[in-house]
Amino acid sequence: MAERTRRAFWARWAGANAVGWIVGGAFSASMLPALVGWGLVGLIQWLVIRTALPHMGAWIVLTALGGAFGIGTFAATEVLLQRYDPPTLWDAMQNPRTQVAPSVDSRRRPSSPTGPTRRRPPALWVWPLAGGVVGMAMGTAQWILLRRRLDGAAWWIPANVVAWSAGSVLVGVTLLPTLSQLGEARMTVWEVGPLVALGGACTGAISGGALVALVWRRGTEPGTSPPSVS
Repeated sequence: MAERTRRAFWARWAGANAVGWIVGGAFSASMLPALVGWGLVGLIQWLVIRTALPHMGAWIVLTALGGAFGIGTFAATEVLLQRYDPPTLWDAMQNPRTQVAPSVDSRRRPSSPTGPTRRRPPALWVWPLAGGVVGMAMGTAQWILLRRRLDGAAWWIPANVVAWSAGSVLVGVTLLPTLSQLGEARMTVWEVGPLVALGGACTGAISGGALVALVWRRGTEPGTSPPSVS
């Protein structure tokens, strides 16, 4: 029974993160919407984590602050992408009409005699960097709450770094081949969304495994509080 409970919790957590990635991306236009969006991510996660750890309402606020800070930090790295200059994944999630595809930037490079020059998508290394930054920020914010509830809660931070990096890489390797071949074709948010959800599910699967290990390491049952750590 306990094993089934753990698996169910892990599956719900992975699903919550899949939804959360779409919500978080949709609200990344500026800092205020980002706070709202990551607050919704925190709410989605809280609906799952409260079944194992009660009295975790602060999770929503801490997730909002950590996620917004992480996204803001990632946005600062976009200067590294100016040599590629494609509409980013976050642009697409903000606006369903955003076209995530290579196109011609007449201000930076002329069209070739044989046709439009394609923009290159972001370098693959940017994806784990972005995921790691967000995972570090969010994991640290959530650790502030977890450290009072769970033994070994510090492991939650590196677990999130790994989880978010892996999810970001999965999105990157899935999107990049498509973006490289699209040319003048168009890719809408409705096509990007499932890929983002896949990355979120990957993130949730990894971080969920860590969370299950932390919560149930002493046989804690859902709905009961683990021994408090002073």
